[in-house]
Amino acid sequence: MKQIILKTVTLQLENLKEELSYKKLFLQLVEVFPEGIRASEMGDAISISKKLQNATDDGSIFLENSEHSYLCTRFDNHRFGIAAPEIIEMREALFKAKDVETPHLASVNNKKRA
Repeated sequence: MKQIILKTVTLQLENLKEELSYKKLFLQLVEVFPEGIRASEMGDAISISKKLQNATDDGSIFLENSEHSYLCTRFDNHRFGIAAPEIIEMREALFKAKDVETPHLASVNNKKRA
């Protein structure tokens, strides 16, 4: 399982000072499909969308490995209209997301150890 940290950053382009929300961009990647979506992809897309909708803009979400792989693929296939270092940083944060133990299992395992 991967933990994805959500945040909002300001693009530092000379003629563009706009906010880039990880949550909003990730939602766009899993909810908008101009090229269409296969039924086999919908499970991961819907699951990620629900997790993002329930998250705060500066929180985090936990993705199963298959969901994480799907989001990484969607991110890399997305065509951006600008080139910005903040987008590269966002990609790095997504692709290097921390492996974590499933949150509900972690609390059970900690109780067993006590």
